[in-house]
Order: sequence, then structure tokens, then C-alpha cells
Amino acid sequence: MVGRKSTYDTGKGEEEMTSGNKNAKMKRRTAEIHLEMLMKNVKKYNANAFMPYMFSDIVVFGSFVNNPERPMLSDLDIGFKLVKRYDGEAFDAAYKIGMETAMTEMDCLTRYPDHQYDQEDKHNVCDEYALKFIKHGSTYVSLHRIEDDPNEGDNPYIFSKKIQRMDVGEVARLPDEEMIAYGEELDYDD
Repeated sequence: MVGRKSTYDTGKGEEEMTSGNKNAKMKRRTAEIHLEMLMKNVKKYNANAFMPYMFSDIVVFGSFVNNPERPMLSDLDIGFKLVKRYDGEAFDAAYKIGMETAMTEMDCLTRYPDHQYDQEDKHNVCDEYALKFIKHGSTYVSLHRIEDDPNEGDNPYIFSKKIQRMDVGEVARLPDEEMIAYGEELDYDD
């Protein structure tokens, strides 16, 4: 779709998520299909015990839930909460594995061969990979990070009267010792 771009609202002062072109429209059924695909991807991501993060909360808000009679929508607003799947050494191990996956699948080393990745870059790559994984290229989905319970009404990223909380599926988790052992197998320097 020409004129539609996506950026992620990380909740850390970066550019707010937009759908790019509020004049572009989609049918409600198209939004429902995009929501089904997104939730399938959230469940698939959460089922992967080797990813360092998990989606603990997904909510739909905006015109999709506030105006169910509206046949045309400009975008699908999704609030997400991405949290650590493990703690301590187990998180560090999952992070190494997730980082390697993200760097490979997002082709970071080929696109930016001379870039030296510091810890913040690496965190952002893992974070960005999780968001790209669930969004799967949809230009109609607007992602918004949520830090607090969106039902409390004090979250600046949820600008809607009503929300629809979604089932994030089962979260896979290995025993900490097993995850640490997998992480030790990688030849990876922090």
C-alpha cells in the first residue's frame, strides 16, 4: 500500500506508532483477518522457549472495539506487553540464542557489516524481532507498548474507552538449568 509506513512506539520516547495514512481504509473483515494472523504469530512466538521475551498481554483498542458497527477502519490498534521470559543466567542464555536468531533472520550482519552492536543495540534487535515476527509485514496493524494494566485507564498508549483482551496462548519455558546449558553451547561474546 503506497503511503503507509510503520514505526514502533516503544514507550521509551521514540516516534509514536502510526499507520502512515489515516485515509487508507480496510474492511472490518480485513481487520479481523489481520488480528487472527497477529494472534497466531503471538502464540507461535510465545511457544518458542528459546526466545528471551514473551508477550504477556495483548489488547485490541480503538475503532475496532469502540465502533463495532463501522464497516471501514483505518488501522488495527494493538497494545502489547513484552516481558522477560526468564530471569538471571537463564535469561542471559535465552538472550544469546534469541539475539543470534534475530540477527540472522533480520539480516543485520549483512545489512550493517561494520556496525559494532552494543548492549542497547542488541536489546533493540531482540525487541524489534519480536514485534516484526507478530506483525508479519502488515501495514494495517499499529503496535503500541503498554506498561501498566490498560483496564486502569492511565496508559497514555491506549487511547480508547474500551479494550478487548486477547489470549496470548501457552508460554513455553525450559527449566533454567537446561536453558543455561543451551546458552553455554553458543560461541558468543557479549
